[in-house]
Parts: sequence; C-alpha cells; structure tokens
Amino acid sequence: MERQEKERIEEERQKEIKRQEEEKRLQEERQKELERQEEARKLEERRREIERQEEELRLEMERQEKERILEEERQRELKRQEEEKRLEEERQREIEMQEEARKLEERQRQIERQEEELKLERQREIERQEKERILEEERQREIKRQEEEKRLEEERQREIERQEEALKLQEIQRERERLELKRLEEERQREIE
Repeated sequence: MERQEKERIEEERQKEIKRQEEEKRLQEERQKELERQEEARKLEERRREIERQEEELRLEMERQEKERILEEERQRELKRQEEEKRLEEERQREIEMQEEARKLEERQRQIERQEEELKLERQREIERQEKERILEEERQREIKRQEEEKRLEEERQREIERQEEALKLQEIQRERERLELKRLEEERQREIE
C-alpha cells in the first residue's frame, strides 16, 4: 500500500511537473506569440511607416515634379515672352529703320527738289539776266540809233543851213552882180548920152 501510495504520489508529482512544464511551455509559447505579435506589430508599424515615408516621398517627388513642370512651363513662358519681346523689339527697330529710311528718302527727295528748284531758279535768273542783257543791248542800240539819227539830222540841218547860207550868199552875190551890172549899164548909158 505504501509503495502504491508512493507511486501514486510520484505519479502525481510527475503529472504536476508535466503540467508545470506544459504551462511553462504554453507560457513560453504565449510569450513567444506575444513577442511574435509585438514583432509583427512593430514590423507592421515599420511597414506602415515605410509606406508613409514612401507615400510622403512619392508626394514630395510628385510635388517636385509638378514644381519642375511648372518651373519648366514658367521658363518656357519666360522664354516665349522674351522671344515675343525680342521679336517686338526687332519689329520696332525694323519700323524705326523703315521710318528713318523713309525720312531720309523724303529728305533726299526734298533736297533734290530744292536743288532742282534752285537750278530752275538759277536758270530763270540766267535767262532773265540774258533777256535784260539783250534788252539793254537793244536799248543801247536804239539809243545809238537815235543818237545817230540825231547826229544825221543835225548834219542834215547844218547842211540845209549851209546850203541856205550858200544860197543867200549866191543871192547876195547875184544882187551885187546885178547892181554892179546896173551901175555899169547906167555908166554906159551916161557915157552914151
């Protein structure tokens, strides 16, 4: 009986040991499970953190890409505006050059017109002076002609006066001769008587 009791006690003890070992094993498994779950939780948190960081990185990259695209668009817009400004400045310079060329051409035409007018004016002045010279020559010739006519008229008058004087002298001479003849005739008559 005592031996059976001891065996029973030993058996109970062994069962208790097994139970404790089982509990320990279960405890360790629970602990491991808890640790595993904790590790899984940490891994999940790490995964979510990585995903969050990746999402943030993705969003940041998207933001930077958008900013890059916007900057490129802004730069293109700036280049377009600069090109438009350059083209506008070139167009303005072209307009100014054309305007300057037009003014120069107009000035050239004006100078040519003035030169032509001056040339015509000089020509008219030369013609006027030539006409005046011709008229003056004609006037001088007319004066000379009139003077010549006057001289000839004076000579003619002098010739007429000379002839008249000669006629008067001839008349006087004839009268003298007649008187002389008369005197001589009277003397002859007296001698005859």
